[in-house]
Amino acid sequence: MGSGSPSRERAPGDPREDHDAGRAIAQKPQSSPPARRGDRLPFRPGKEPGSRYPTACDLADDLTRFPAFKPVTAKPTGALIRTLRVVRRHSTSSALVAVICLVVFGGPMFFGLQQQAARERIGETLERTKEESARAHREAETSRQITRFVIDLFKVYSPAD
Repeated sequence: MGSGSPSRERAPGDPREDHDAGRAIAQKPQSSPPARRGDRLPFRPGKEPGSRYPTACDLADDLTRFPAFKPVTAKPTGALIRTLRVVRRHSTSSALVAVICLVVFGGPMFFGLQQQAARERIGETLERTKEESARAHREAETSRQITRFVIDLFKVYSPAD
């Protein structure tokens, strides 16, 4: 059975079959199977085949460069993508640089925050100390007044007089 209508049968040597088959192939939409996440190219290729790669060698070069996280030549990538690829290629060095940056920038920030918190605690302690000192002075004054009152009370009612 050819690619023509299903109600008509054609002989295997019929020239119309080749003509219809070529038209069916030409009319058939070019669809590729859905790509998995890891299989996708990092860019959307141009619609015209000539605008993608000038030669097959260029395509082969990019196909070997892409899995190795190296830049492809078909379309320039942004700074973020290039940085991520460098990090993937040199993961140990990138981790070392990240730790050094964390120590160089994070260490002083951490100690600065600790120092600020300590100053706040000292300020709170000083405020509490002032309040306690004022209360102690008030209580001492009250105690002196009570002592004077009791002494004066005993002087007035002293049996010796």
